[in-house]
Amino acid sequence: MGLRSLSDDNGTAKVSLDKSDLELDGVLDEDGEVPSGKRVHYQRLGEGVYVIRDVQDGEVADLPAALRSE
Repeated sequence: MGLRSLSDDNGTAKVSLDKSDLELDGVLDEDGEVPSGKRVHYQRLGEGVYVIRDVQDGEVADLPAALRSE
């Protein structure tokens, strides 16, 4: 787990993800780059808590059991 800076991009807040983490999850293409048009899903779970999930073939990755409110 690492700390990241939140930046402002013309009124949109942005945070960067490590490519090494994305590579572990198979998100990067064969050249080690983020594929053009790659989509992710973000969700606010509570005050100050956000989750970013991969989207593949229109499907959002499941939340780990520890984060589900069942």
